Amino acid sequence: MPHNGSSDHASLLRSAIARIEGRGGQDAPGYGRRLPVRLGEKLALDRALGGGLGGGTLSEILPASPGDMAAACGFVLALALRLAGFDGPCPRTLIWIIEDFAALEQGAPYGPGLLWLGLAPENLVLVRVPRGQEALWALETALKARGTIVIGELWAQHRLYDLTASRRLALAARASGSPGLILHGRAGGAPASAAATRLEIAGLSSAKEACAAHRLPLSGLPLPGPPAWAVRVAKARAGPQASAHDPERRHLIVWNKAKGCFCDALPVSSSPVSAHRPYRAGHADAGFAKAG
Repeated sequence: MPHNGSSDHASLLRSAIARIEGRGGQDAPGYGRRLPVRLGEKLALDRALGGGLGGGTLSEILPASPGDMAAACGFVLALALRLAGFDGPCPRTLIWIIEDFAALEQGAPYGPGLLWLGLAPENLVLVRVPRGQEALWALETALKARGTIVIGELWAQHRLYDLTASRRLALAARASGSPGLILHGRAGGAPASAAATRLEIAGLSSAKEACAAHRLPLSGLPLPGPPAWAVRVAKARAGPQASAHDPERRHLIVWNKAKGCFCDALPVSSSPVSAHRPYRAGHADAGFAKAG
């Protein structure tokens, strides 16, 4: 992937990667990890992925519709936080690479929102590049760094992000053990790629929390609850369990900030059997017969 941008951007990125590698080398927890990282506790989505997302793999996240781009952006950030293990003793650094056109269309990451989710500013390296070609170059360079989580927010993926480019990114991630997350800026089917996982994200209405009168005395309105998504596993190569998943199923999940993981939004449980149901049904039929 040739780089035609300024040398200043290249030197800044190399300096950031050098600091990361100096802080979290081969002794850092999770470095080079190939075992899947579970996204939650007893999460149905983990079973569909064959046990979770593996370290050193390339994953794609795309919105289900044009209106779901903000939800997809929030999901990829929560996913990066889960993979980075910010609740552990030696968290990974998150490198977020954004193409300028994607930033103009969708906006840049919002600092207070990042802090609310649990991402400290010192754990984030934000890289802005002018075009998609430079974004792919920066992605490959960042994925070669050890102990990182790399997010690439792309817009012109159908023109530049092809099977060859994605294979270079996948090989870089495999060699360093750093997971790569590609956030596509357009809804619809993504091109053929070497990514191991592809997730389609749709936004859900979050449950309301308790009344916020003690914090907002003039409104007394309930606060929005944790972010929620409907996730469809469009592609998974993690193992035999992943190959048997239903590609049309949408997993309803929410982000648990306290635990730093995802949870099922609607736990599946069997309905209780009512002993009076047959009697009530028969009694209702008798009532209708009398009324007739």
